[in-house]
Amino acid sequence: MWWLLAPSCALVKLSSIGRSYPVIEGEIAVGSVPHAVTITRDVHGVPHARGETEADAWYALGFAHGQDRLFQADLSRRVAFGELTPWFGERAADAEAFMHLLDLRARAEETLARLDEPTRTMLEAYAAGVNDAATASKAAPIEYRLLGVEVEPWRPADSLGILYLFSWTLADNLDRELAAFELRDLERDTLDRLFRSSPLDPAIEESWDTVASAEVGAFTPEWDAFVGLLGGAPDQAQASNNWVVGPERSADGFPIVANDPHLHQAVPSLWYAADIAGGALHVAGATLPGIPGFPVGHDQRVAWGLTNIMADTVDVAVVKRDGELGAIVGGAREELQAVTVDGRTQYRTSIGPVITAIDAPYVMVMRWHALSVEDETARMLRELALARSVDEVLSASGRPMVVALNLVAADVDGDYAWQTVGSMVRRRGITGRVPYPAWEADLGWDGWLEHTPGERRPERGYVVSANSRPDDPMASELSTSYVPPHRFDRISELLAAQTSATPEDQQRIQLDRQEGDARTYRDALLEGVHPAGEDARRCLELLQRWDLVADDRSAGAAVWALFERDVVEEALLDDLGPDRTRVAMSVFSPGRSLLDADQLDGFVTDRPAVVGRALERTCQQLREALGPDPAHWTLGALHPLRLHHPFADRAPALLKSWNMTEVPSGGTYATVAAAGYSWKGAGELPVTGMASLRVVMPLSDLGASTLVHPGGQSGQPRDPLYTTHYPHFVADQTLPLWFDDEDVAAHAAWRLVLRQE
Repeated sequence: MWWLLAPSCALVKLSSIGRSYPVIEGEIAVGSVPHAVTITRDVHGVPHARGETEADAWYALGFAHGQDRLFQADLSRRVAFGELTPWFGERAADAEAFMHLLDLRARAEETLARLDEPTRTMLEAYAAGVNDAATASKAAPIEYRLLGVEVEPWRPADSLGILYLFSWTLADNLDRELAAFELRDLERDTLDRLFRSSPLDPAIEESWDTVASAEVGAFTPEWDAFVGLLGGAPDQAQASNNWVVGPERSADGFPIVANDPHLHQAVPSLWYAADIAGGALHVAGATLPGIPGFPVGHDQRVAWGLTNIMADTVDVAVVKRDGELGAIVGGAREELQAVTVDGRTQYRTSIGPVITAIDAPYVMVMRWHALSVEDETARMLRELALARSVDEVLSASGRPMVVALNLVAADVDGDYAWQTVGSMVRRRGITGRVPYPAWEADLGWDGWLEHTPGERRPERGYVVSANSRPDDPMASELSTSYVPPHRFDRISELLAAQTSATPEDQQRIQLDRQEGDARTYRDALLEGVHPAGEDARRCLELLQRWDLVADDRSAGAAVWALFERDVVEEALLDDLGPDRTRVAMSVFSPGRSLLDADQLDGFVTDRPAVVGRALERTCQQLREALGPDPAHWTLGALHPLRLHHPFADRAPALLKSWNMTEVPSGGTYATVAAAGYSWKGAGELPVTGMASLRVVMPLSDLGASTLVHPGGQSGQPRDPLYTTHYPHFVADQTLPLWFDDEDVAAHAAWRLVLRQE
């Protein structure tokens, strides 16, 4: 979304940047706090809030978010609700128009009205805290002043809007559906092999042949802008690891919960660590600015973590036109609903918004499950924070939700579980792999899946998820775009070797960089290959000698990072030609290509020749990117971690200090310590999706939990707390997440009291 940001950086405004830094010491009189609240911050900026009631605690979280991450939260709600042009002008108009077509503000308000009273109270208290923090500040954060805009009040429904935005980022497979339609001239069997994620995926359905011949118009500029704003490319796939070591495998006889979500990271960090208490509530962990709740965290008796399932919750439907504004949907005729905003007319059907021009015999429709779910994600987050057992966690997470997630949880009594949660589509007669003929009455969506995969206290002594296909008959009902099981297999291997596990052991697993793709495919790819060129022979030798560890100093990992892409591209060029190959490669990435579905040989007749050509290309690119001396060919040199503030990219000389320090990175999408990269372009492979958080929570002493994220607690550039976690994260270190009152007091750096004015 950051292409929108183009501030005019007036020096006079920049010189006043510190005016908006929050007051974190002393006492402030505020308008909405019902009782006195104390917010103690440790040296890393983590707030530890203490109040009398549960509402006090949620208010304090809102106040802390409002002090440290106001602009970040505000931008998220504006994207969700299509309120961008007041900030960014006409360049945001197309994307904003499509968001109006989704009408998420109305859905959020309806959801708010349906929620139970305790959840509404949570949202209201949180919003009051955000607003009081904004009012108490001497000036708005610098981004507002550079844009010349005002802070507008936070409303309870705004947090629900951000949950819809988060739901969209978790959806998978849309890019492949659109690519399949672009390549619809291919035979169905060829397309099936090209975009297959697993040998276990169902074949593309016969009805695809009907869709492939349908004449549709061009995509609307509003849809193109929406996809450009929110992404959807595979290098932005939202992946993750989480697991529980059961009490029978731990050193102290209690479970240990570990969680590291892999997301497209930015500045400020996606996550905000916090510890809040009031009434029956005492919870600590990772929060998302703009949302009350702890997707990863613990209370006094339970710890939990949430990661992406890779569920397919968005489909492209094709409907047949019938008359000037008519369409056939599900076997029945209906009128297209015209939506006109600011003189711009778009169209909706009963199953979703139209995304192509209506001047053709067929139109394409985006069908998103979130437009039908009676969402209770906010209620789930509140009940998680109050849970006292795994039973209560599973009960809370069994509600209808717009987010589809892998949940792991454990309690102090030794119970633990993994469960897939959230509302997931039940399809009738279709796979979800390609656009479907929605004009047919017997094809489409048919409600929600009633039972989804999970495990509780299995005999092996641990549970783990890593976005791979579950070993469950229901797996294909959830998704046909899981990632390969490389991370899952490696974590399982390391967990199975633990008989007296400690929290430190789990931290080491989170940092493991054995490359799963290479472990699985390298030897078979290189078998029988005898390249003629000296450079290619050198690359071959580096690959053969490589220990399969993708650390930043590894030459073998650098060769593999380019070679894997080049093998896939060379294989496709043989069979598809350059234009079709370009389309396919645009949705492929490491761990998400025909190599991982065991389909490579279906596109090549002479594997050694293809691999030899790939080696030649790889070596040429390494020479161009890193020079002729292989001593300089390291993964870190090819694979930098660059976390930039979005404004800094528009004024790099002036705002360079707003960025995190660039570092060489190890890791790939196929390492447990994930640091993925895109296959777009050539040469350098900067980090895209990555571990955005690392948390370990021992149930024997939840006060000894640790947490680190790649940024700082403050989102305000140059604030002393702007980079507090980052150096620890890139050094593979972690930080304590203080929880017990005596530890909070012992490590207090600042203390702020909020009183009623």
